Amino acid sequence: MVYEACYVHNYVQLGFDPDHGLTINNKFELVGAEHIGHLVGKRLKSFSSISDRIVLEFEGQAQLIIDLRENAWRGPEALELHGPNNLIVVWTPEQYQ
Repeated sequence: MVYEACYVHNYVQLGFDPDHGLTINNKFELVGAEHIGHLVGKRLKSFSSISDRIVLEFEGQAQLIIDLRENAWRGPEALELHGPNNLIVVWTPEQYQ
């Protein structure tokens, strides 16, 4: 469940529980919610990578669609997932070219 969702400078951070956080650096589209803060309290139903995008589906038909096309990159990573025991997963351009 999303317990925190906020803009920080030019990226977004989602907190899923006290131990997991997702930073989104690439351009994205939010569907079914007016603002990123409206994801708070919603459960993540699915996380899928489809060609040139990653789609996070939440309860209530909300979707966060992260653009992986070349012109959508704002830095060296599209996303960063942080979790317990020093878990770090990074999505980089090399994975999508």
